[in-house]
Amino acid sequence: MLMGHYLAIFLHEIGHACVYFSLGIPVTGVNVGSSRVLFSIKVRNAIFRFRLFPDGGNCTRFTKPEMPSPFGPRLFLPFIGGPVANAVFFGIFYFFAGHAAGVCKIVLLGFSFANLNSFVTNMIPISAFTDMRQAAIGLYCFAKKLGYCEFERMVYKPTYRKKNVSFLFANIVRAILIVFLFYRFFLGEIITTINNPPF
Repeated sequence: MLMGHYLAIFLHEIGHACVYFSLGIPVTGVNVGSSRVLFSIKVRNAIFRFRLFPDGGNCTRFTKPEMPSPFGPRLFLPFIGGPVANAVFFGIFYFFAGHAAGVCKIVLLGFSFANLNSFVTNMIPISAFTDMRQAAIGLYCFAKKLGYCEFERMVYKPTYRKKNVSFLFANIVRAILIVFLFYRFFLGEIITTINNPPF
């Protein structure tokens, strides 16, 4: 499951990076996890850093000061790339898990659930930096012809508060949803696989 979370975070950040590249925005780094760096790999001008704890990540991009304001689709499209990547790979892993058996099936179910967890986490505004929240703010700024400074001000605004009830409620909803999805789609499959080994 731990490797599944690492993989889900990696695929999530790759989704962001692919959209940035397609929009002509250079990516300088991709961080997978948090805390100290275990190892890093350089691919072209981007450095991929794999960190100790699989509890998040980010995609560092180089934003040119001369970029036009408003940014247009550059304000919101990159944030969609991560959740879309998780949704796609959730489907892929879950499909192959249905055609596998034994340990292989359990591993694929773990990878599948990790991607589903990442997708759900980024679809619900559990913090100021949830992807779909930032995408929605970017879309609003694009519609109102606002610039990047206004976008950042709106994104960071909730972080100035000591308590945010809406984020607390969103975290509770997310936890309930994740537990329900795990129970509904994964737990039975895993128990059945363990009780009926393929040999």
